[in-house]
Amino acid sequence: MLHNTVFSTQPPFSSIEWRYTNTWIDLTNNLVSHNLRNRDGAHAVQAGNVTEALAAWFVGASNGDLHIAGGVTEVVDQGVSIPVGLCDDDMDGDPRPIGTARDVGADETGISPVGDQYVYLPLVKH
Repeated sequence: MLHNTVFSTQPPFSSIEWRYTNTWIDLTNNLVSHNLRNRDGAHAVQAGNVTEALAAWFVGASNGDLHIAGGVTEVVDQGVSIPVGLCDDDMDGDPRPIGTARDVGADETGISPVGDQYVYLPLVKH
């Protein structure tokens, strides 16, 4: 599980969980408001995860906008490296990383070094 964001205003049993002894998972660069939970003998390799995310870290957590707000140093450029080809884009299709390292969670903040992905033509009226 790579680069997920899970936010809840009410404490859930867990934000992300993995279960059963035959489960092996890589849990990397996830941003959650509550805990990560191992259940029933499951196995996980964890790296770069951030728990206890605050509503203020998001543009609009109360209405489901989980884009990272400006100035959240706890997650911006704090993710660990993962192999090329695994989660190279964020939830908006922006490339990772933008900055010195990947951001933790589903959103990569900043201005893409690639620039605008669209071609704009002038509107000409005849």
